[in-house]
Parts: sequence; structure tokens; C-alpha cells
Amino acid sequence: PSGIDDRNTVGFDCSGLMEYAFYQGAGLRISSTSSQQYAEGYKVALANRKAGDMVFWSDASKSPSAIHHVALYIGNDQIVEADRVDGPDIRVRSISLSETGLMGNVVRPIR
Repeated sequence: PSGIDDRNTVGFDCSGLMEYAFYQGAGLRISSTSSQQYAEGYKVALANRKAGDMVFWSDASKSPSAIHHVALYIGNDQIVEADRVDGPDIRVRSISLSETGLMGNVVRPIR
């Protein structure tokens, strides 16, 4: 969606996965970094999350300026995320509301 020729790109980072998923799934263009995705999105309390919301992590301060990770909430306390550090690149895992740095709001790009 950003206009970059990605034919030779292998894998995703977390914000790129969100950008790709929303463009492919809904034709929606969203920003290309997790901090921009959080800043520009419609905020909903974490307790009111729904499948399709983006979930964010910051450092321990939970400051929006320190956001470093984003994942897609798919329901039943499960997320899809891209994680190049621990691999595999894309995985589904359970989310715990007590995870360090988990932001108190999710972003709902489609209202």
C-alpha cells in the first residue's frame, strides 16, 4: 500500500503486517509505523476490544511515544503478530492483559 516495490521482500515487521492486512482485507490504507498507527487511530478501551482491533505495546511507562509493537486482536484473547526476533515471522498467540507495556487502549481502524 505504501507504493514500495516489495516483490523481493520476505516476511513482515509488526506494523507492516498491520498495513498489509488492513489494505488486503478492507482496502484501508493505514500508517506504516506502530506509533503512527496508534496516534491516528480511533481509540477504544482495552477492556472493550473486538476482533479486528490493533493492540499496542510500549515500554514500561506505557507512553504513546515509546510504542514499539503492534498486533491484530482476533478474539478469545488471541492475537496475530509479526515477530522477527523470536520467530516465526507471523504467529498466533494468547495475550495476557498483564503483559508489560500493554497499552490501555486498542485502535479500531474501521468503525
